Amino acid sequence: MHDCINCGSAEERTPVLDLGEQPLANGLLRRQYRSVPLHPLSISECVACHLVQLDEHVDPKYLFHPAYPYRQGTSKTWVEHLEAFVAGRTAPAGLRSLDVGANDGTLVDLLAAAGWDAWGHDIVPSDHPRVVLDGGPGPFHLVTAFNVLAHVPNLDFFIARLHSAMMPGRHLVIEVPDWDLVYHEHYSYFTEETLANVLGRRGFIPCAPFEKIDTHGGSIRAVVTHA
Repeated sequence: MHDCINCGSAEERTPVLDLGEQPLANGLLRRQYRSVPLHPLSISECVACHLVQLDEHVDPKYLFHPAYPYRQGTSKTWVEHLEAFVAGRTAPAGLRSLDVGANDGTLVDLLAAAGWDAWGHDIVPSDHPRVVLDGGPGPFHLVTAFNVLAHVPNLDFFIARLHSAMMPGRHLVIEVPDWDLVYHEHYSYFTEETLANVLGRRGFIPCAPFEKIDTHGGSIRAVVTHA
């Protein structure tokens, strides 16, 4: 078991759920494959900061590979959610936005249509011309990261990159499931309190109270800025 990915505590964590050995999700195997590799799947709660997290990590290269099948634009309800987010966020020419974990570029396209110089970043190569592997031009006036933070095994590195991508005083908008399905891709399982702890430790303060939203059976939206 690794140290806590939020506060670094090496204390023994409180077990929450143990599902034994499980295959990786999103494999979409052909019918002739009779067996697949299995990996431990259990979560526990840090006694120091209370973040619930995976006990054993699978190398991200096996989880987020070039053939990763999920495409957010195929979900009607998710596209409607993104459209509602963009509504009212029309930007004057020249304002830049960055969507982290941009996937197929659905939010990038919606922000571009609203006037943003919109870019996306993802660790999985994309055919979208504005979804890149290096973050695109910056810094940015708006950074979004929807359903990304739970996928991150190194919170210090990832949130530092978000910080450096933002113009001073501008907004970072994060959405995370308020709990969720348990699988190897999700290293962290958030509540409002633990999300505030994760962001606050790394120099972010809320611009407004965290918002409960309906996606994924219940999620949390945080709008934060540099401390």
